[in-house]
Amino acid sequence: WTLSDDLKKLAESELRETVEIREHAIKAVRDWAMKNPRIVTLRLDSKFLLRFLRFKKFSVPQAMESIERYLVLRKYVHEGHLIYQNFDYLDPPLLNLLDAG
Repeated sequence: WTLSDDLKKLAESELRETVEIREHAIKAVRDWAMKNPRIVTLRLDSKFLLRFLRFKKFSVPQAMESIERYLVLRKYVHEGHLIYQNFDYLDPPLLNLLDAG
C-alpha cells in the first residue's frame, strides 16, 4: 500500500481511512462473508472489499449491506438475460433499479 502523503491525508479526511481502520475493516468484512451462509461466492481479496468500504466511508455494516445488494443485483435477470452480461446502466429497467437504490 503505497500512497503519497497527500493521498493518505485525503483518504483519512474524506473516507476515515487509516492503515489500522483499513486492516480492521477488511478483516471484519472478510470474516463476515466467510461465515455468512447466504454468500456462496464472493471475491475476498482486499482490493475488491476496499471498493465497498471506501464507497461507504469505512462503515463496516453499510459495506456489508452494499455487498449483499451487489450479490442480489448480480443474480438479477431481466428478459432472460443476466443484468451483468452486456451491462448497460442506461437500460431503462437497470436505470430504474439503480435509482431505487
